[in-house]
Formats: sequence, C-alpha cells, structure tokens
Amino acid sequence: MDLSLEFGNGRITGEGRDRVGQFIVSGRYDSGGGECHWTKTYVSSHDIYYVGCHQGKNISGTWELDSLRGGFKIWPVGSGTDEDDVKAEALEEPVDAVGVVIQ
Repeated sequence: MDLSLEFGNGRITGEGRDRVGQFIVSGRYDSGGGECHWTKTYVSSHDIYYVGCHQGKNISGTWELDSLRGGFKIWPVGSGTDEDDVKAEALEEPVDAVGVVIQ
C-alpha cells in the first residue's frame, strides 16, 4: 500500500493506493491518549473502518469491513524523501494497540 497521511488539530486526512484501488482517508486522533480512528474510502466503492493507536512512530490496530476483521501496522517509509509517506502491512491477527501520540 502507498499511503500519505496528514495529522493536525485532531484530524487525520490522506490518500493512497493499494491492490484494490485508489482511496481517501478521513478520521480523528486523540493526542492525549494516542487513540485514532479513520475510514478508508475507495473511490466509487466501499469503506473500511480502522481503529488504532500510536506506538512510537508506528500506528497499529484493527480494520473492519462488514463481518471481516484483521490487524494492521503502518509506519514512515524513512527514505528521506517525504516524511508524510508511510508503508503499511496486514497482520495475521488483530493486535492490542497501546501507546502515545508523537507529533
């Protein structure tokens, strides 16, 4: 997945592309507790709901689509070209995500 996220004033916005297609991201985060949630909306298609928490520079948590559920983890690319670019991976099992927001 290629993903660009922006965090500011408690809001998460972004866009990206994965094997399903192009999508936009819209959600919220709590800088005090580290929790965040957003919806990934595929252009002219379905939505996937994400709930997670910052763990250092990573965000881990779970995604839901109807009755399907899985884990995820996203992190900065670290290529030195653009700090807003991130990488993501699907996890076999949902994870417990606890941490603090780093801004």
